[in-house]
Amino acid sequence: MILNPSTWRIDYLGVAALIRVRVKLMSYHLRRRGVMCTINAQFRAPALAHRWSTAHGIVTGRITMGALRTLDSGRDRDGNVWIRQQWGRELSDQTRSDACPEIVQNAIALGPATMVYAEEGYECGDPRRLPNTEDIPVSKHVGGRAVDLNVNWALLGGPWSEQSNALVTRFGLRRPVPEEPWHVELA
Repeated sequence: MILNPSTWRIDYLGVAALIRVRVKLMSYHLRRRGVMCTINAQFRAPALAHRWSTAHGIVTGRITMGALRTLDSGRDRDGNVWIRQQWGRELSDQTRSDACPEIVQNAIALGPATMVYAEEGYECGDPRRLPNTEDIPVSKHVGGRAVDLNVNWALLGGPWSEQSNALVTRFGLRRPVPEEPWHVELA
């Protein structure tokens, strides 16, 4: 009998549980074949997703000085300090935040260990989202709808090899972020 996990339906479980089951099955399958696969990150708290996304927005200049200046005492609603009064005083409100080295260094310190694109933790219109922009979607990690894996993809011909892609598909998963072969979601 051949099992095809991508067709399994577990309606009584939520999406977070379903992805967890599929990832664990894929991990077990890989380990039986000598390929280590561990879950690096699944659920991400909204405050952490917000902090990482805002840090990325500052470092890449997506957030303006004006947006940072609207924060009460330079703090967002989660208590993260994004700007100090003396930083970038000479810059206009329309200036990109990446024009101020102190603000960029502060954002790097508040961001993830490796600065990468990160999606927001709070929905549009939520005041906790500020100073981040409204165009950034909410991370699927926040709802447990995405998982980051540590897999030795080289043993499968590389991260985007036919064998790697077939394996991910076989377990009803997909990797929608080309720069992140470790990121999987439900197909």
